[in-house]
Amino acid sequence: MNVHFHTIFADGVYYKNSQGVYEFLRLPEPSKDELRFLVAKIHGKVLKLVEKLGFNDHDQFEFEALNEMAAISVQQKSAFGEEAGGGIRRYGPRFEVDPEDNDPYSARDSGFSLNARVWIAGNEREKLEKLIRYMARGPIATERLSESFPNLLIYKMKTPWRDGTTHVSFSRLDFIARLVALIPPPKMNMVRYAGVFAPNFKDRNLIVPKPVESKKEPDAAESDPNVVSIGQLKARRERMRWSEMLKRTFKIDVTVCSRCNGRLEQIAIIKDRTVAKAILESLQETTVFNPLGEILGRGPPGAGGDFQNESDQRQSW
Repeated sequence: MNVHFHTIFADGVYYKNSQGVYEFLRLPEPSKDELRFLVAKIHGKVLKLVEKLGFNDHDQFEFEALNEMAAISVQQKSAFGEEAGGGIRRYGPRFEVDPEDNDPYSARDSGFSLNARVWIAGNEREKLEKLIRYMARGPIATERLSESFPNLLIYKMKTPWRDGTTHVSFSRLDFIARLVALIPPPKMNMVRYAGVFAPNFKDRNLIVPKPVESKKEPDAAESDPNVVSIGQLKARRERMRWSEMLKRTFKIDVTVCSRCNGRLEQIAIIKDRTVAKAILESLQETTVFNPLGEILGRGPPGAGGDFQNESDQRQSW
């Protein structure tokens, strides 16, 4: 668990002139001294918040303010197996690297770091979308995760740590525990808006671009509640298709045939279970699903780690 925030800022401020119109005033890029001042200010505010919560000691805050899974993840320790309580295994040349000190757009202060290197022009919408999708990505990159003997998972870092670590290894249970630590508490918003873009800002409608208005339809269509005009249909926001979601998120285009690379089209929706089963049997794609009630129960694993009463769930796939 590496607690950090991805934030998009406007590179300037909105100023309300005497006519009540908001004007955008662009600011120059931040200097190294300004970044150092800002990260020091963030550091001070966080420490005040920790003291306000009643945790004066850093270790006490880690253990009591966080749940057990988050605590072991923050401390980079192992929680299961023979190495429980010890540090995680690290691999790579052990030397001190600190790329942030040489980066004019980065600053550090007592464990807090700030990076302001990425900048995107307002008209570069594709780059902005790519940046937002990067900010909303999952906690791990599966292409950098590999399996190693005996029963270890090796994860390759995108960039080396400050001590030169390039890979870390976990047991399967430790890896799952770290994924569990990343699950947010109930009703916690992971995406927030502030300033002039916040939903409760009184003049937000004067800054955020309005949707393009459709052309006015004849009065006869407007008077009939059963008639939906073309303009109304265009004004409605269409939900993205599931196939497009898969393509954008996982780079899987399910509308392309894997044999001929031709475009697939939907010809029917089968909702009847009997008909669906018959079609799958004709295509030799039938699978058997074992309900959870049919799985034999088992107790905790023994010393040898055997699960003698557990059925192979791969048969259900």
